[in-house]
Amino acid sequence: MINRAQLDKHLFPILATSIGLVIVFVRYRYLEIPFERDEGEYAYGAQMLLSGEQLYGNVYSLKWPGIFLVYAFIISIFGATIWGVHFGLLVVHLLTTFVVYRLCRTYYPHLSSSLAALSFMIFMVQKEIQGIMANSEHFVIFFLSISLLLFFRYRSKKHNGYLVWAGIFSGLAFLTKQHAIGYLLGIAFVLIFLKLHHSKNTFSQKAIRLSLYGGGVAVPFVLVLIWILLFDDFDRFWFHTFTYAREYVGLTTYEEGWFELKKRIIENFSVNPFLWAFATFGVFTLNFLRPSKYLQRIFYPLLIGSLMAISLGLYFRPHYVMFLPLVLSLFLAHFYHLITKWKSSLLALMLFVVGSLTYFIIDREYLFQWDHNWTSNRLYYGHPFREAVKVGEYLSKNSEEGDEVLVVGAEPQINFYSQRKSVTGYIYTYPFFENHPFVDQMSDEWMEEIRSNPPKYIVLMGHWITYIDRENEIFKKIWDFSTEFIENGNYQRVGIVDIPIDDGIAVFGLEVKNREPESENWIYVYEKQE
Repeated sequence: MINRAQLDKHLFPILATSIGLVIVFVRYRYLEIPFERDEGEYAYGAQMLLSGEQLYGNVYSLKWPGIFLVYAFIISIFGATIWGVHFGLLVVHLLTTFVVYRLCRTYYPHLSSSLAALSFMIFMVQKEIQGIMANSEHFVIFFLSISLLLFFRYRSKKHNGYLVWAGIFSGLAFLTKQHAIGYLLGIAFVLIFLKLHHSKNTFSQKAIRLSLYGGGVAVPFVLVLIWILLFDDFDRFWFHTFTYAREYVGLTTYEEGWFELKKRIIENFSVNPFLWAFATFGVFTLNFLRPSKYLQRIFYPLLIGSLMAISLGLYFRPHYVMFLPLVLSLFLAHFYHLITKWKSSLLALMLFVVGSLTYFIIDREYLFQWDHNWTSNRLYYGHPFREAVKVGEYLSKNSEEGDEVLVVGAEPQINFYSQRKSVTGYIYTYPFFENHPFVDQMSDEWMEEIRSNPPKYIVLMGHWITYIDRENEIFKKIWDFSTEFIENGNYQRVGIVDIPIDDGIAVFGLEVKNREPESENWIYVYEKQE
């Protein structure tokens, strides 16, 4: 019988290296895949910051400033390119996996913790949670994993400094995406009911712990608020991230939310059935080992917090599922440890191998397909993200520094690729089609900003899914305004790109004359004539 020492010495290092290389290979292969919309928004906002411009004065976003600061940090190190951002994500993924291992190692042996960390690594690359896209959730999880590690250290060392720093990193997570509030509430709940050894859990002890942690959480948030108040447009920030965001959270019905939740569950279990099942089994068997009785008061509140994080607004978007693997890695470590105790380390290792290989086989096209065009189409379902690169490259080469661009649609990555500022802070038209009381105010302001500062270039997106409902009165309002503005403003068409680009044309300059799109969906580029 192979014992644990032999596994650690021979089999496990080979397995861990193999899995790690596979995941690095998958991420490396996707380094140059085009940005989707959220990535484009974050990159463009970071571009504004790095160029010394106001963030919320130029990007009317309901996203909090942390993600723009993270992108600015990554771009300043790895470069203002798709490759640079995605390479930064690869580094963050590897760092987070190591922190997750240290988290699990707090309570479980090396083998169980390592298998849990490798499972986490696989979860976070799934296409069903948009794992290869540099969504804000990746960076939230990175900050939260460090926060939880510091919190666990506080529990064992009883040093208040760990708790303050745990709060600071939780605050960074919260500053990066509002959904992190679920984890923060989970940690706060644990602090209320946490009992350190045989000391009394008095009200004053609870208050001190919560104050230390809450004070840490407030530090990055207060500092950024002061920065926005002094150097940015605070009114814009407050309106879009609080006033409008409050309305946005309530737009989804319970029926719509339940439909999306079921869809996410089916998607993830169908492509990676064993690892998700092992994590679920770990959730329901946490009380099977005596030492884990205490852990129930830590792990379960964190699990509830992660469920709150993915449920905010009842949207249940694919990338929201990323909030689950962090806490599920703790339950996975328990599962593998339980198998080791009941049977053997070899069985635990075999179960992980079966689970990971099953995922690699089921999702093999996504993981190992070399055709970037095929992959992009499958990932983006016909959205114009590859086409946006072509438009951005044309604008970058043919416009001058200081020229401003209007993108009518929802592709802010075009402004990033072209390195040209948007003429309006409304870089998406989505808010105009939502059912909230600010629709007319926003759309009127959008039109006024365009009238008062006519752009040098206009990118008109004929990607009809973007506008949700072409019979919508607001759609007709902004579409009629855009076409009339182009017609009356002496603009000439200088670019046509079909969507998808594989099925049609991409022509610019003189070649545009007497050409029309071959696809139902298209992009037109217009230049203002002197």
